[in-house]
Order: sequence, then structure tokens, then C-alpha cells
Amino acid sequence: MELTPAGQVLATKTIDKSKTAHIFGLLATGTSDSNTALFYTDTKTNTLQELEQ
Repeated sequence: MELTPAGQVLATKTIDKSKTAHIFGLLATGTSDSNTALFYTDTKTNTLQELEQ
């Protein structure tokens, strides 16, 4: 989900389309749009994933 500073939703991206949710935990790193990375755990595969733009 992308938000404005005022809290308005600009965009969303679905990363888990299964009937049973397998996403656990979310970590954001970086200080600007160009170096921000989002990481999440996929409990179905027991792996750490990086969300790509």
C-alpha cells in the first residue's frame, strides 16, 4: 500500500492471492523511494521474500 503523508491510499499490490494467507511479518528499510526495500515472510514456503516494484 502506498500512502500520502496525509494518509490517503495511492496504490495497493496484492502479494498473496491464495485462500489461506501465508504472509507473516513485514519490514521496510530505506530512506527514499530509490533505496526502499520491503521484506516479508512467506509461511507456505518458509522463506524470506523481497517485494519488487
